[in-house]
Amino acid sequence: MMDTRLLKYFESIARNKNITRAASELHISQPSLSKQMKMFEQELDCKLFKRNTREITLTDAGKVLYKHSVQILQQLKNATKEMEDVKNVGLGEISIGAYVTSIPWLCEIIPEFKRRYPHIPIKIKEMGAEEIAESLKQYDVHIGITSNCQDTDVLKFTPVFEEPLVLITPLHHHLSNREEISFTDLDGEPLIFFPSNYHTRQITMAAFNQNDIKPNIAFETSRTSSIISLVASELGSALIFESHLNSQTEKNINIIQVNNPMIKRTLYTAIHHDRNLPSIIHELNSLISQFFISNQTSPE
Repeated sequence: MMDTRLLKYFESIARNKNITRAASELHISQPSLSKQMKMFEQELDCKLFKRNTREITLTDAGKVLYKHSVQILQQLKNATKEMEDVKNVGLGEISIGAYVTSIPWLCEIIPEFKRRYPHIPIKIKEMGAEEIAESLKQYDVHIGITSNCQDTDVLKFTPVFEEPLVLITPLHHHLSNREEISFTDLDGEPLIFFPSNYHTRQITMAAFNQNDIKPNIAFETSRTSSIISLVASELGSALIFESHLNSQTEKNINIIQVNNPMIKRTLYTAIHHDRNLPSIIHELNSLISQFFISNQTSPE
């Protein structure tokens, strides 16, 4: 039987490619770690590391073991978290990974859940789509709120609402008298974009490419509030989804519908296919879906 403690030691050395860094991470002495790994190699009857003056690399046997060690250690971590979920039904913390723009309508849903379960703490973590997916796979959150339907073999997605992409401009702008625009109207317009790893940016760039237009990117920022402030200061216009807006921000900008093409995004709740989630997690997931069924509108 392979010792999981030694497997953890091996994984840390392989990932860090340095025994000193691994020893520091594991909070054990370097000589002790070296001794443990030599004993591990003897037990397995094969060399796991190629040692040189610059960094530690893996032998072919080490590469095979590393691939399996990552999976085994992650499964052990997931099993521990599932056991905590089971033991703490009705007592533990619920963790949600969500877009920052979904926080306002989550705040409308959570009070009903808290009325049913007043003693269960809820932690909302603001994340992007890729981080939400990874956190679900790592069992770091119970529910994700995302628009990026990926890793469907691992994650289960439930659509909850659709919302359109809109153009926001300064109040005094040459397009401000228009009720709707097409992407061709944006050729040459100074625009404010989210960073390239944001799903909104990827959707927007696909539409520009579809229309053979190279956007004029004047600014780039990761915060919606910063984009709206830059637009209000007449430093450019921006394409954002409707849920980014509220009654306060709308006072300082124009909002124009976008057609040709009309772009919408679907927001989903997401959970891990194989995670043994407590019933109260499924109840919260159902509450989110019911909220949009009853309102039949996008959150603002």
